Amino acid sequence: MNRKLTRIALVPLVVFLLGLALVIPACGGGDEPAGSAGDKMPSTAYVVGPVCKGTALPDAPSYSQASGTHSLAILKLGDDGDYRYGFIDPNSYSLPEGWRANYVEDLELVVCVDKEENALVEKCKYTLEDGSGTVTLSRYSTQVTFRLVEAQTGREIAADTLVGMPRECPETQKFLKGTAGSSIVGKVYEELEDWLRPYVEIP
Repeated sequence: MNRKLTRIALVPLVVFLLGLALVIPACGGGDEPAGSAGDKMPSTAYVVGPVCKGTALPDAPSYSQASGTHSLAILKLGDDGDYRYGFIDPNSYSLPEGWRANYVEDLELVVCVDKEENALVEKCKYTLEDGSGTVTLSRYSTQVTFRLVEAQTGREIAADTLVGMPRECPETQKFLKGTAGSSIVGKVYEELEDWLRPYVEIP
């Protein structure tokens, strides 16, 4: 798609990496009341990841269709064959309040993202404002295949595939100075939230 409108050059952006602090509760002493945070096991990827391979997590509560919120964890299959956190970009999306389980003892469901693939949808060309050339904005869709699993047993409850489409190419687009183009990628966060809601939030 050719576009005659000009590109606005930007100076290179400075990216600040924000460190995420993982707070792990201290081990409970003999004087702590039963069920306190000190007695609970953090739901780390090392502990929860094997659930996506069918390994039961006996310390997790059983999942039922009882009224209320049934908390979960979302893990993604890595290139090394292990499931880890990191599917969701915290800068662009957050799970609804109460959905995320920080401890195994609160974890009923695990979302196992088995595959995430991108496919080119469209290339939009923009003419430089000085007329010296063109740059390209590429649009990619994202297809995500996942399973919903009960944490306590490793039993599969449901599975599906969702496709996220990127936004349309705008009439004008900003690019980093000196680049030949950039890309935009579709996400499925909101679609996944809608899909999960009947399992997580039960009236």
